Amino acid sequence: MSTKHLKKLMEEKKVEVEEEEQSESEEEVGGPINRFAMLNMGDEEEGKNESEEEEEEVKREQKGDNAAKKKKKNNKKNKKKANQKKKVEEDPFDLEKRDEENFDDEIDSPISLSQLTEACESAENLFKFDSKMIDPMVELRKSIGKAFRMEGRTQEVVRGQARKSRYVVTKHWPLFKKGGLSMEIALKRDAVTYFKFVHGTDYRNIEKLMRMGELTHNPELVNEAFMVNPYHLNSLLIRANTAFMQEDVSVAMEMLCMGIYGTECASHALFNLSSWNHRLDYNQFENRAIFLILHRYIFFLERRRSFNTALNYAKLLFSLDPVKDPVGTMLLMDSLALKARQYEWLNKVYEQGKTWKNLHLLPNWQYSIALAAFHTQDETADEKLLHALTAFPSVFVAIANAIQLNFDPATASRRALTPAYTALEPSGVQLLSSLYARQTELLWKNPAVLAWAEKIVTSIGSDYGSRMIDEEAKEKRLSRFAAIPPQIKRCLFLSDIPLQESTTLTDPFPPKQSKCDYDRELSDTGSTVAQESVLARFLHSLYPSFDESEGIGEGLARAMEGAREWARGALGGGGGGGGGEGAGGDEEVEIEIDEEDEGR
Repeated sequence: MSTKHLKKLMEEKKVEVEEEEQSESEEEVGGPINRFAMLNMGDEEEGKNESEEEEEEVKREQKGDNAAKKKKKNNKKNKKKANQKKKVEEDPFDLEKRDEENFDDEIDSPISLSQLTEACESAENLFKFDSKMIDPMVELRKSIGKAFRMEGRTQEVVRGQARKSRYVVTKHWPLFKKGGLSMEIALKRDAVTYFKFVHGTDYRNIEKLMRMGELTHNPELVNEAFMVNPYHLNSLLIRANTAFMQEDVSVAMEMLCMGIYGTECASHALFNLSSWNHRLDYNQFENRAIFLILHRYIFFLERRRSFNTALNYAKLLFSLDPVKDPVGTMLLMDSLALKARQYEWLNKVYEQGKTWKNLHLLPNWQYSIALAAFHTQDETADEKLLHALTAFPSVFVAIANAIQLNFDPATASRRALTPAYTALEPSGVQLLSSLYARQTELLWKNPAVLAWAEKIVTSIGSDYGSRMIDEEAKEKRLSRFAAIPPQIKRCLFLSDIPLQESTTLTDPFPPKQSKCDYDRELSDTGSTVAQESVLARFLHSLYPSFDESEGIGEGLARAMEGAREWARGALGGGGGGGGGEGAGGDEEVEIEIDEEDEGR
């Protein structure tokens, strides 16, 4: 090795030694030496690395946040699409997978509860009551728009003394006191429990007072019953009807809401009004009030154009007794579903209801299914309407009359559309046609719907009503609608369709198997009141100043005295004469009148 290289190495070593001495001096100046610092150097390096990795992860998350949100939205959309596909694919009542079944021709064929459950497995979901859809004002705000919604927010909701309800929007109502109304378990059958309301002594007295007022057409007695118990159900029903006749729909609806609230408060602790397995027997008189109140409330909601809310309450009413359907709720659901644009729900109910409610035999469902198919652009719409026109041509005539549609001469000449042909239809078909035409006249006024219906009617041909298939359909109508079932009568009466038979609002067309303790008492009282009213009218005709508050006995005595005075004047005995002839004339007249009265 040369000297030059040795010198370079020595100089490099000196520089290294000097640097080490400088570093040691700096450590002594900074403080004592940490002899265990080398042990923690690895941990500190790991901590630094972890912190750096965390910062990098945060930056990556911030950068990919938007992308993640987009992925979540896409995943939600994909899930919704998948669920919709599953719903479309799932059809537990696919008719093609089932064997052909022979349906009974009767509208209300008897069916057991087990058969009902087997035939309609998802009925509980179809007719499930939504407790969030009880306020008709919410639906009205949604239909009108933001302007009405903003206006509604400025209004303060008045909280009354009544507690919050699951079925109605409570207002400033008085506190509920049972007043003799209670509920108990009547029967348990399989998974279904039947309940019944019970009238105590106080409630029975108010019920008698109310029914006396209804029988004598005395609203003061009904108001007195309401003042004693503001939650007396039948009094609320009558007062609501009176308010509706006076065109005060808001007051009428509030009366019925109070009735629903009173029913909820008086119910059994285990009873759930919206439960599919909790039922009420309409044959029990005490249970009928809630059926009538709900049916009438649906009628008022439809007038207020709250169709979704009305359909929600119709589900609640139907679930109280889906086997018998005592107030004909099925005659309302189809039109409400059409107005609420629940076409898919309507088709599901129809397909399932054909087995256990014979919906394919009712005229309103035939036309509603066809109209729903038209709105959903179903290819079978023409075929369904053609079938409905063949089975029930009088319904289309009633719709045309309701919307004031004038047929052209060629269409009017068809036999099935003539007034003479329609007049020969059974009374049940005519009444159901009138009900359906009034419920759906606005739907059929749509120009597109009218053009479609006229096209189908024209396609039938000029022999419409004279074909063999028309004659067969006519024979089926005559056999099936020879008599009107009582539940259809109740639905027509509660829907303000005029009937030839007279009945009462609180008990329209009572069932033959009625369980009512008031029948005997009311029949005796009613006959007495009827006789007194006839005598009162007779005495008023004889004695114009007669007042019923005097009593029949005093009124009869005064009328007899007036008759004697009139007889004296007619016989010339003088009004105040006291002679012998006058006395003799009084006795003869008195005897004649007594004999005539006894003869009567």
